[in-house]
Amino acid sequence: MTAKKAQVRPAQVAARLRGQTPKEYSWPSPEWESDPEKFARDVLGVAWLSEKQRGVLRSIYENDYTTIRGGRKSGKTRAVMIAAWWYVCTYPEARVFLVAPTLPSVTQITWRDITRLHQQAPVNLGGNLHTNPLTGWVDGLRGIYGRVSRDAGGIRGISDANVMYVVDEASDVKDEIFETIDGNLAGGIGEGRHSKVVLISNPTELIGFFHESHTRDARFARHHMPAEAQNARPGMASAQWIEAQKEKHGEESDYFQIHIMGQFPSTDNVRFISETLLEAAEQSWEMTEDDSVGLCLGLDPAFSSDNDEAGFALRRGRKILRLDAFRGQGPEEITALALGMIQEFRKGSEPVRLVVDGQGPVGQKTLDALRPMCAKYGFQLTPLYWRSFQQWYPTVAKAYSNIDAARWGYAADFLRDDGVLPYDKKLHDELLFAQRSRGPDGRMLVQHKDEFKEALKRSPDRADALLNACWRYGVPDGAGFVAVQHDTSSQQQSTAAAAGGARNPYGILDYRLR
Repeated sequence: MTAKKAQVRPAQVAARLRGQTPKEYSWPSPEWESDPEKFARDVLGVAWLSEKQRGVLRSIYENDYTTIRGGRKSGKTRAVMIAAWWYVCTYPEARVFLVAPTLPSVTQITWRDITRLHQQAPVNLGGNLHTNPLTGWVDGLRGIYGRVSRDAGGIRGISDANVMYVVDEASDVKDEIFETIDGNLAGGIGEGRHSKVVLISNPTELIGFFHESHTRDARFARHHMPAEAQNARPGMASAQWIEAQKEKHGEESDYFQIHIMGQFPSTDNVRFISETLLEAAEQSWEMTEDDSVGLCLGLDPAFSSDNDEAGFALRRGRKILRLDAFRGQGPEEITALALGMIQEFRKGSEPVRLVVDGQGPVGQKTLDALRPMCAKYGFQLTPLYWRSFQQWYPTVAKAYSNIDAARWGYAADFLRDDGVLPYDKKLHDELLFAQRSRGPDGRMLVQHKDEFKEALKRSPDRADALLNACWRYGVPDGAGFVAVQHDTSSQQQSTAAAAGGARNPYGILDYRLR
């Protein structure tokens, strides 16, 4: 293929205005193949790189697989974005896919750096750079593209001799995404081929593909980039910032070790919901449309208590529409509040489901008050009972030791699927407090609710409402739906599917057949 000569771009015009004569290059060019650090200087105009950044660039050139764990403001993302430009400027028909767990992670982190490097380059890089990372930068058959790792379908089948996958915030990316990438690269690794995989992340998890890339997977060249004081370097950690983090969190805390020093957690007690996912969900709330069909109201009832509030969380699709908590309300008042919230947001005859904590006298009295209202308006009512978890949800119980752990798992799935929620200080703290661990049988556990109350000095009512709103999030639906008390048999599901297989109007909401 004949190399395409770059057209005059704004970077060259700016250089001429400064009295400089910009160099012209035809891309792709093998001139910097063995020296990406020199490419950073000559082509991108990057005058300074830390020793660890230079090591990452050399590693990406020399290895098919590179994994980088590091702290915040350590320069790990900048080094890899330089490598992305080096890659597409070096190899014919090269493509780079920047994969991250959420859209804000792509737009506000990786694509922002790609754009900045392009704009500041003294040399014309050619092609067309779009503001939308999904459209990307394109120059003929070469390109750089952003992708969200919501599911494997968005990257399945993308393979060639020169394809580089960069997975940012890799600790929060599902293992199925990595498995798909591995499958895609079957024809791109080997003699005369230059396909690569680069992983970047704060090391927040002790399980999953990213952790294994630093422990068991011998294919990966491993790099560690703690935040180190670089006072004069924009975007890099300063000594004052590091000291402030140390004072705030404690030098031996998991937070400081993970997010500043780039070390994996000291134990298997790690957060169900990472700070990265939660902040992305909060920042994207206002700009996200609620264009799905089907309301789900999560309700955590409480009556007259000094510390407990009745929590309400209303969800449509991937968006929490409203979050509220009220103190001192009886069952009739809770029912009226629930109805008012539903009527405020309901579109026409949109289906409605209520998921309610049915435990104890408070739960039972609330259910007794809700049932007539649900019958009158045709709402579905799903009570959750802790003691019946193993019996009613045997499939879920294979992965989770109890219904509390399962609820947290589904809420995490909601956020990984680009779910969004409004910022609420109490909810934020409650969601970040939950720690997960594995029991002797390998199933997931979450700490007891009493630990929440002791640490927070209150009950996590807002979180409980949200967890109920996300109950069974993402579970495929069948041909019809009713409120259920237990898992349905495979025979019933097969019969219903054969009867029509129509799409449930709730989309991803879980209304089980019976």
